[in-house]
Amino acid sequence: MTDVWQRIDPLVVQPDEGWTTRPGSDLQGDRFVISGTQTDGRFAVVTHPIEPGWFSPPHTHSREDKYSYILDGRFGFEIGDREFEAGTGSLVFKPRDVRHAFWNLGAARGLILELVSPAGLEAFFEEALALFEGGALPRPEETVRLARSYGCEVDVAGTPAFLARHGLHPPEGPD
Repeated sequence: MTDVWQRIDPLVVQPDEGWTTRPGSDLQGDRFVISGTQTDGRFAVVTHPIEPGWFSPPHTHSREDKYSYILDGRFGFEIGDREFEAGTGSLVFKPRDVRHAFWNLGAARGLILELVSPAGLEAFFEEALALFEGGALPRPEETVRLARSYGCEVDVAGTPAFLARHGLHPPEGPD
């Protein structure tokens, strides 16, 4: 983890503190507000600005629960066998061991504040950034391998049906 966490007061995180993903990556603009190193591994907090049409493919975490508070926008969610929409001010619980996915339904960028418990997923995002070096999208097998190392299974086989159900389109990747 970057040393920026050692310079942040764990009781008050100012608006310009934490760390932000590098411009040009698929995770552009994510702000990692507090990490597990500051909470003794209890939780981490990150904000995700999410572009229109962007989606998180179906996946299952085995180690952590995630709570998504929608700061701005309207999103679609699949959690287990439930499908629903939620907008600004809503809190959505995505429990461990339950397949979930979400996507931005709006015509503008949305913003989600996510609490991850226990912490650790912030390290996944830091490693995932390396897959986006040079601005190219990583190969799916690279992402799947990294996700597995963090106890996350991406439903590669189920992703095309998920995209078709919601009229979403995958980003263009490497040949």
